[in-house]
Amino acid sequence: MLRAIPDTYVRANLCLTLDPAIHQFVCFFMGEIRMKARLFAIVLILISAALISVNWYQLLTEGRYSMKLAAFGPLVGVGGFFLLLFPAKGGKPQTTIDKVIALVVFGIGLVAGLINWYLMDPGFFGR
Repeated sequence: MLRAIPDTYVRANLCLTLDPAIHQFVCFFMGEIRMKARLFAIVLILISAALISVNWYQLLTEGRYSMKLAAFGPLVGVGGFFLLLFPAKGGKPQTTIDKVIALVVFGIGLVAGLINWYLMDPGFFGR
């Protein structure tokens, strides 16, 4: 049986509600910090997509492109997707596992950037 969710107030990272189960759910999944992280992640993804498309447009119309943007533009997008999926992992890594996860995400972003760079200029890589 479903029951109505009472009004929830989020103020200064403090969630106030009548039901403790709903309080825990709202604080964990819909807390103010996680919402800010998810909004920031969406902004990162949009900026990354815009910069990559501008770089491709410049390559197709003018025949030149930015190597740094080709390599690091996708890195920002991969970081944004990671932050969107795991907003609690944002910020400075505290544990060894968090540091390894951050390095793996950074590595995936660099691989995505190198693939983008290769697609833009295969001649640079000897093909």
